[in-house]
Amino acid sequence: MNSKTVIASLGILSLLLLNGCDHAWVILNVSPPAQIEFGSSHTSESPMDMAEQNDKYGISILPYTLAGEHRGQDDFEMYIVQVHGMCDEQLQSRINEALISASTSWIDGSMLGGEAALPIIYHQSSRYLSIRNIFEFEMSRIYAFVCDYITIDISTGTRVFLNDLVNTNDEFIELIRQPGIALASENTMQFDGNAENLWKWLAEMPVSEIERRLADCSRDQQAIIDESNFSLDGSIGSVLFRDNFYIEQDKLILVFGGWDLRVTLALESIEQFLLVEKW
Repeated sequence: MNSKTVIASLGILSLLLLNGCDHAWVILNVSPPAQIEFGSSHTSESPMDMAEQNDKYGISILPYTLAGEHRGQDDFEMYIVQVHGMCDEQLQSRINEALISASTSWIDGSMLGGEAALPIIYHQSSRYLSIRNIFEFEMSRIYAFVCDYITIDISTGTRVFLNDLVNTNDEFIELIRQPGIALASENTMQFDGNAENLWKWLAEMPVSEIERRLADCSRDQQAIIDESNFSLDGSIGSVLFRDNFYIEQDKLILVFGGWDLRVTLALESIEQFLLVEKW
Protein backbone atom coordinates (compact mmCIF):
# COMPACT_ATOMS: atom_id res chain seq x y z
CA MET A 1 0.00 0.00 0.00
CA ASN A 2 1.31 3.43 -0.92
CA SER A 3 0.68 5.70 2.01
CA LYS A 4 1.73 9.08 3.17
CA THR A 5 2.82 9.45 6.77
CA VAL A 6 3.00 12.76 8.53
CA ILE A 7 4.78 12.79 11.87
CA ALA A 8 4.42 15.55 14.41
CA SER A 9 7.67 16.23 16.21
CA LEU A 10 6.98 18.61 19.07
CA GLY A 11 4.02 20.73 20.06
CA ILE A 12 0.86 20.89 18.00
CA LEU A 13 0.64 19.61 14.46
CA SER A 14 -1.26 22.05 12.26
CA LEU A 15 -2.87 20.80 9.08
CA LEU A 16 -4.02 23.07 6.29
CA LEU A 17 -7.22 21.82 4.73
CA LEU A 18 -9.54 23.37 2.20
CA ASN A 19 -12.88 24.78 3.24
CA GLY A 20 -15.58 23.40 0.96
CA CYS A 21 -17.94 26.39 0.96
CA ASP A 22 -15.78 29.39 0.23
CA HIS A 23 -12.45 27.70 -0.53
CA ALA A 24 -10.81 29.64 2.30
CA TRP A 25 -7.89 28.02 4.07
CA VAL A 26 -8.52 26.94 7.63
CA ILE A 27 -6.06 25.59 10.17
CA LEU A 28 -6.88 22.40 12.03
CA ASN A 29 -4.85 21.22 14.99
CA VAL A 30 -4.13 17.63 15.97
CA SER A 31 -2.92 17.42 19.55
CA PRO A 32 -1.06 15.74 21.23
CA PRO A 33 1.74 15.13 18.73
CA ALA A 34 1.36 11.74 17.07
CA GLN A 35 1.74 9.89 13.80
CA ILE A 36 -0.92 10.31 11.13
CA GLU A 37 -1.04 7.72 8.38
CA PHE A 38 -3.13 8.27 5.28
CA GLY A 39 -4.27 5.14 3.47
CA SER A 40 -3.36 4.12 -0.05
CA SER A 41 -6.27 6.04 -1.58
CA HIS A 42 -4.26 9.18 -0.85
CA THR A 43 -1.05 9.42 -2.83
CA SER A 44 -0.65 13.16 -2.54
CA GLU A 45 2.49 14.78 -1.22
CA SER A 46 0.82 16.45 1.76
CA PRO A 47 -2.48 16.70 3.67
CA MET A 48 -3.14 19.94 1.79
CA ASP A 49 -3.06 18.11 -1.52
CA MET A 50 -5.34 15.43 -0.09
CA ALA A 51 -7.95 18.06 0.78
CA GLU A 52 -7.76 19.52 -2.71
CA GLN A 53 -8.86 16.16 -4.12
CA ASN A 54 -12.30 16.79 -2.69
CA ASP A 55 -13.68 20.30 -2.27
CA LYS A 56 -16.81 19.16 -0.42
CA TYR A 57 -15.27 18.77 3.02
CA GLY A 58 -12.08 18.45 5.01
CA ILE A 59 -11.12 15.99 7.73
CA SER A 60 -9.87 16.63 11.25
CA ILE A 61 -8.64 14.04 13.75
CA LEU A 62 -9.46 15.16 17.27
CA PRO A 63 -8.80 13.84 20.79
CA TYR A 64 -11.90 12.36 22.41
CA THR A 65 -12.54 11.19 25.98
CA LEU A 66 -15.01 8.48 26.94
CA ALA A 67 -16.02 8.89 30.57
CA GLY A 68 -15.78 5.60 32.44
CA GLU A 69 -16.93 6.66 35.89
CA HIS A 70 -20.43 5.21 35.45
CA ARG A 71 -18.79 1.80 34.95
CA GLY A 72 -16.26 2.27 37.71
CA GLN A 73 -13.49 2.45 35.10
CA ASP A 74 -10.94 5.05 34.15
CA ASP A 75 -11.70 7.42 31.31
CA PHE A 76 -10.64 6.15 27.90
CA GLU A 77 -8.69 8.47 25.62
CA MET A 78 -8.99 8.01 21.88
CA TYR A 79 -9.22 9.94 18.61
CA ILE A 80 -12.26 10.71 16.47
CA VAL A 81 -12.45 11.54 12.78
CA GLN A 82 -14.66 14.53 12.05
CA VAL A 83 -15.53 16.41 8.86
CA HIS A 84 -15.67 20.17 8.43
CA GLY A 85 -16.29 22.87 5.88
CA MET A 86 -19.49 21.45 4.37
CA CYS A 87 -22.05 23.92 3.10
CA ASP A 88 -24.86 21.73 4.46
CA GLU A 89 -24.31 22.09 8.21
CA GLN A 90 -27.10 19.66 9.11
CA LEU A 91 -25.59 16.96 6.91
CA GLN A 92 -22.18 17.68 8.39
CA SER A 93 -23.62 17.22 11.89
CA ARG A 94 -25.22 13.91 10.91
CA ILE A 95 -21.92 12.65 9.51
CA ASN A 96 -19.99 13.68 12.61
CA GLU A 97 -22.58 12.15 14.93
CA ALA A 98 -22.46 8.92 12.91
CA LEU A 99 -18.66 8.85 13.15
CA ILE A 100 -18.74 9.37 16.92
CA SER A 101 -21.46 6.78 17.45
CA ALA A 102 -19.80 4.16 15.26
CA SER A 103 -16.42 4.75 16.88
CA THR A 104 -17.50 4.80 20.52
CA SER A 105 -20.89 3.16 21.14
CA TRP A 106 -19.47 -0.34 21.62
CA ILE A 107 -16.63 0.75 23.94
CA ASP A 108 -18.75 2.28 26.70
CA GLY A 109 -15.72 3.19 28.80
CA SER A 110 -14.71 -0.44 29.35
CA MET A 111 -11.81 -0.79 26.93
CA LEU A 112 -9.49 -2.16 29.59
CA GLY A 113 -5.75 -1.91 29.09
CA GLY A 114 -5.94 -0.64 25.55
CA GLU A 115 -4.38 2.35 23.85
CA ALA A 116 -5.88 4.06 20.83
CA ALA A 117 -3.81 5.03 17.80
CA LEU A 118 -4.74 7.74 15.35
CA PRO A 119 -7.26 6.60 12.72
CA ILE A 120 -6.27 5.77 9.16
CA ILE A 121 -8.20 7.35 6.28
CA TYR A 122 -8.55 4.87 3.42
CA HIS A 123 -11.03 6.70 1.21
CA GLN A 124 -12.37 10.25 1.10
CA SER A 125 -14.70 11.37 -1.65
CA SER A 126 -17.98 13.20 -2.13
CA ARG A 127 -19.75 9.83 -1.76
CA TYR A 128 -17.96 7.88 0.96
CA LEU A 129 -15.56 8.21 3.84
CA SER A 130 -13.88 4.96 4.88
CA ILE A 131 -11.62 4.82 7.95
CA ARG A 132 -10.02 2.46 10.44
CA ASN A 133 -9.77 2.92 14.20
CA ILE A 134 -7.15 0.78 15.89
CA PHE A 135 -6.63 -0.14 19.55
CA GLU A 136 -3.50 -1.81 20.86
CA PHE A 137 -3.34 -4.21 23.78
CA GLU A 138 -0.49 -5.96 25.54
CA MET A 139 -1.51 -9.52 26.38
CA SER A 140 1.06 -11.79 28.08
CA ARG A 141 3.91 -9.81 26.49
CA ILE A 142 2.27 -10.08 23.08
CA TYR A 143 0.76 -7.07 21.38
CA ALA A 144 -2.74 -7.54 19.97
CA PHE A 145 -4.84 -5.17 17.91
CA VAL A 146 -8.56 -4.48 17.68
CA CYS A 147 -9.39 -2.84 14.36
CA ASP A 148 -12.73 -1.19 13.71
CA TYR A 149 -13.48 -0.28 10.08
CA ILE A 150 -16.16 2.33 9.43
CA THR A 151 -17.60 3.56 6.12
CA ILE A 152 -19.95 6.54 6.01
CA ASP A 153 -22.27 7.54 3.16
CA ILE A 154 -21.50 11.23 2.76
CA SER A 155 -24.78 11.98 0.96
CA THR A 156 -26.96 10.72 3.84
CA GLY A 157 -24.68 10.94 6.86
CA THR A 158 -25.27 7.30 7.76
CA ARG A 159 -22.99 4.32 8.19
CA VAL A 160 -23.03 1.70 5.46
CA PHE A 161 -22.19 -1.98 5.71
CA LEU A 162 -21.09 -4.52 3.14
CA ASN A 163 -24.65 -5.61 2.31
CA ASP A 164 -25.48 -1.98 1.47
CA LEU A 165 -22.83 -1.97 -1.23
CA VAL A 166 -22.60 -5.53 -2.56
CA ASN A 167 -24.93 -8.47 -3.09
CA THR A 168 -22.92 -11.21 -1.36
CA ASN A 169 -24.94 -14.11 -2.73
CA ASP A 170 -23.73 -17.59 -3.69
CA GLU A 171 -22.56 -16.40 -7.09
CA PHE A 172 -20.48 -13.66 -5.48
CA ILE A 173 -18.83 -16.19 -3.17
CA GLU A 174 -18.05 -18.50 -6.06
CA LEU A 175 -16.57 -15.59 -8.01
CA ILE A 176 -14.16 -14.43 -5.31
CA ARG A 177 -12.93 -18.02 -4.82
CA GLN A 178 -11.82 -18.21 -8.44
CA PRO A 179 -8.10 -17.75 -9.21
CA GLY A 180 -7.30 -14.35 -10.60
CA ILE A 181 -10.18 -12.45 -8.98
CA ALA A 182 -8.84 -11.53 -5.54
CA LEU A 183 -5.70 -9.42 -5.32
CA ALA A 184 -3.15 -10.12 -2.60
CA SER A 185 -2.42 -7.14 -0.36
CA GLU A 186 1.18 -6.37 0.44
CA ASN A 187 -0.01 -5.93 4.04
CA THR A 188 -1.27 -9.50 4.28
CA MET A 189 1.62 -11.18 6.02
CA GLN A 190 0.28 -14.72 5.65
CA PHE A 191 0.50 -14.50 1.86
CA ASP A 192 3.54 -12.22 1.53
CA GLY A 193 1.79 -10.54 -1.36
CA ASN A 194 1.58 -13.89 -3.17
CA ALA A 195 -1.74 -14.01 -5.00
CA GLU A 196 -1.56 -17.75 -5.68
CA ASN A 197 -1.38 -18.48 -1.95
CA LEU A 198 -4.40 -16.26 -1.41
CA TRP A 199 -6.37 -18.01 -4.16
CA LYS A 200 -5.58 -21.41 -2.66
CA TRP A 201 -6.65 -20.23 0.79
CA LEU A 202 -9.98 -18.94 -0.51
CA ALA A 203 -10.62 -22.05 -2.63
CA GLU A 204 -10.05 -24.33 0.35
CA MET A 205 -12.25 -22.31 2.71
CA PRO A 206 -15.73 -23.85 3.13
CA VAL A 207 -18.49 -21.80 1.55
CA SER A 208 -20.31 -21.68 4.89
CA GLU A 209 -17.28 -20.03 6.49
CA ILE A 210 -17.09 -17.40 3.76
CA GLU A 211 -20.82 -16.75 4.22
CA ARG A 212 -20.26 -16.23 7.95
CA ARG A 213 -17.33 -13.91 7.36
CA LEU A 214 -19.27 -11.81 4.86
CA ALA A 215 -22.23 -11.61 7.24
CA ASP A 216 -19.94 -10.22 9.94
CA CYS A 217 -18.95 -7.47 7.49
CA SER A 218 -22.56 -6.26 7.69
CA ARG A 219 -22.64 -5.99 11.48
CA ASP A 220 -21.15 -3.46 13.84
CA GLN A 221 -18.88 -4.09 16.81
CA GLN A 222 -21.75 -4.17 19.32
CA ALA A 223 -23.58 -6.87 17.38
CA ILE A 224 -20.42 -8.99 17.36
CA ILE A 225 -20.04 -8.54 21.10
CA ASP A 226 -23.71 -9.26 21.84
CA GLU A 227 -23.66 -12.52 19.87
CA SER A 228 -20.41 -13.81 21.37
CA ASN A 229 -19.56 -15.48 24.64
CA PHE A 230 -17.26 -12.63 25.59
CA SER A 231 -17.72 -9.06 26.72
CA LEU A 232 -15.13 -6.33 26.71
CA ASP A 233 -15.04 -6.52 30.48
CA GLY A 234 -13.80 -10.09 30.35
CA SER A 235 -12.18 -10.52 26.96
CA ILE A 236 -11.59 -8.69 23.71
CA GLY A 237 -11.70 -11.97 21.82
CA SER A 238 -15.06 -11.29 20.21
CA VAL A 239 -13.75 -8.29 18.26
CA LEU A 240 -10.06 -9.19 18.13
CA PHE A 241 -10.40 -11.47 15.09
CA ARG A 242 -13.64 -10.20 13.61
CA ASP A 243 -14.20 -9.81 9.86
CA ASN A 244 -14.88 -6.43 8.29
CA PHE A 245 -14.30 -4.33 5.18
CA TYR A 246 -13.22 -0.94 3.91
CA ILE A 247 -13.10 0.74 0.52
CA GLU A 248 -10.49 2.46 -1.58
CA GLN A 249 -10.92 4.10 -4.94
CA ASP A 250 -12.12 1.40 -7.40
CA LYS A 251 -11.56 -1.30 -4.77
CA LEU A 252 -13.38 -3.25 -2.06
CA ILE A 253 -11.16 -4.74 0.62
CA LEU A 254 -12.47 -7.59 2.76
CA VAL A 255 -10.59 -7.92 6.05
CA PHE A 256 -10.73 -11.45 7.39
CA GLY A 257 -9.44 -12.40 10.82
CA GLY A 258 -9.10 -8.98 12.38
CA TRP A 259 -6.56 -6.98 10.42
CA ASP A 260 -3.95 -8.92 8.45
CA LEU A 261 -5.94 -11.17 6.08
CA ARG A 262 -7.01 -8.81 3.32
CA VAL A 263 -8.84 -9.80 0.18
CA THR A 264 -8.72 -6.94 -2.31
CA LEU A 265 -11.36 -6.91 -5.05
CA ALA A 266 -11.24 -4.56 -8.03
CA LEU A 267 -14.72 -3.15 -8.58
CA GLU A 268 -14.58 -3.96 -12.27
CA SER A 269 -14.30 -7.66 -11.39
CA ILE A 270 -17.39 -7.64 -9.15
CA GLU A 271 -19.43 -4.97 -10.95
CA GLN A 272 -22.44 -7.23 -11.53
CA PHE A 273 -22.86 -7.62 -7.75
CA LEU A 274 -22.66 -3.94 -6.83
CA LEU A 275 -25.82 -2.43 -5.35
CA VAL A 276 -24.53 1.12 -5.87
CA GLU A 277 -22.56 2.97 -8.52
CA LYS A 278 -18.83 2.29 -8.52
CA TRP A 279 -16.85 4.56 -6.21
